[in-house]
Amino acid sequence: MFLCCTYAVQLSYSWLRASDYSTNVRSVDFETIESLVARVGIMGGIKFNENRGAAYLKASYNHDFLGYVDAEYTAFDGSMNHLFKISDELDDNWAEVSLGFSYSVTDSFNTFLDVGTGFGGDIDQKWRVNFGGRYTF
Repeated sequence: MFLCCTYAVQLSYSWLRASDYSTNVRSVDFETIESLVARVGIMGGIKFNENRGAAYLKASYNHDFLGYVDAEYTAFDGSMNHLFKISDELDDNWAEVSLGFSYSVTDSFNTFLDVGTGFGGDIDQKWRVNFGGRYTF
């Protein structure tokens, strides 16, 4: 086993095209959503002997420079229309932490588990768990 440490700096941009649709019971109208997130992080952990896997702890600090969301939802209920509007600025700062591992059960089968949470931003993020396996042939 040996210890390792990596650092990360990331800038990611996402764009969701405006869209709308209507049915006989509802109408939905989403404006274009843009996001520009900067992330600075660190990950430390141990690698197992013979490259069989690793265990790690990672933490990051994030900031979204854009993050505006605007949408309207109208529900048609007989003679009445119910209009709901969503308008929020998600440009905020938050942190994330994760604990995880990966392990090669055989040369062809690899498993992984990652448990993490975020805190400090407008969106209350509960715990999340990612797990799975990969088989190569």
